Amino acid sequence: MTTSQLECFIKVAETLNFKNAATQLFISQPAVSKQILSLENELDTKLFIRSSHYVLLTQEGKAFLDNARNILKLTYQSKQIIASHKTSQSDTLRIGYSEPHEMIRLTDSLCTMRKKYPQFYPVFTMDSLDMNLTKLEHGDLDVCFTFLNFVKPYENLMFVPVTSQKMICLLSANHPKAKKRAISFEELKMESQIITVPFHLRSRYHSGHDEPSFPTAEGQRIIICSNATEAYALVSAGYGYCVLPEFAVVPDTALSFLQWEYATDFVYGMVYSKEKRSSMLKDFVQVVKHKPENRS
Repeated sequence: MTTSQLECFIKVAETLNFKNAATQLFISQPAVSKQILSLENELDTKLFIRSSHYVLLTQEGKAFLDNARNILKLTYQSKQIIASHKTSQSDTLRIGYSEPHEMIRLTDSLCTMRKKYPQFYPVFTMDSLDMNLTKLEHGDLDVCFTFLNFVKPYENLMFVPVTSQKMICLLSANHPKAKKRAISFEELKMESQIITVPFHLRSRYHSGHDEPSFPTAEGQRIIICSNATEAYALVSAGYGYCVLPEFAVVPDTALSFLQWEYATDFVYGMVYSKEKRSSMLKDFVQVVKHKPENRS
């Protein structure tokens, strides 16, 4: 099993289109088909149902998708870490997060760390909040960002608060209520709600094991996407509204950002193991904690 096989499989599974997958991977369509066929032969199973009109994942393909992503992620992370050790005595800090926009606020903190530690090298991992905490417990991460409520069950982890996060409602700038300062669920319950659920947790969400954090009304249309970047595109296009924590919000002239009156504030911060605290990790925690951009 090769990374090329996995990359092609994942991209076709995401697009359900061999031509689009080939375009995004910058290779030919026959090359994608060849990689998928070789992977199917190796696994001795069909991963896709193909016709002249559509492409669908088989049950085996659906079952393999999460494993394929994890294998590819671990492979690339391992290569990065090994390469850094070969080329220099880099001080690697493994940072876990759950939302793409989350890391934008770390720019100044990372710059400060790079100046203090010339070989400082951050390795980022994006995953669900609970998965990041599990990785932290097992020593696969050095620090991660999350909410206090998620950390309470973990006795061997230390939580350092950075900021108090409000929930923000995103509306299209053209929405009739876009000029308001704050908004409630009652005002929007007849409109479509866009909820961010990471791809690997969607089966849990649809089976009722991963309930949404925000209220929903009977008959309300729910649109599922994977992250804030996708939510921005959907809200801007007028598909509905979305509620996100402050750290996931970045300025966008196509959107209006309103205070969400339903939820109370959440304490947001960093988590690390009480047993594994290097001087570099301690410095990183202090730098992030005291940077104005991270406390806003």
